[in-house]
Amino acid sequence: MFCPQCHTEYRPGFDRCADCDLPLVQTLPEPPPPTAPEELYEGAWVTVANLTMQTDVSLLKAMLDADSIPFIARNDSSVFIMDGTAIPCQFLVPETERERATKVVEQLAEGYQPSASED
Repeated sequence: MFCPQCHTEYRPGFDRCADCDLPLVQTLPEPPPPTAPEELYEGAWVTVANLTMQTDVSLLKAMLDADSIPFIARNDSSVFIMDGTAIPCQFLVPETERERATKVVEQLAEGYQPSASED
């Protein structure tokens, strides 16, 4: 038996959740499928960078995360085809975050230097 709200499992003989005061159910419903990042933000997603160096990819991910900018990194491990051409990692952000993300990409291009507070 399970509480439908807090999902606590109970031994046989219990019929109400002690915390939520709700009737217990035999099974919990299936969780909804995960939402694709594109579905979390209304509007278009735009490309702000195409990077081929794995170190730059890792740095940009960390920098966007640090600024709480949502992003999608497509092909996030630089792959090289047989003729030596790199397939870049494409960074997309919601249109509403384009300006902030572009500034972060510019910081990366200029050589990221952590501020004194990040040490």
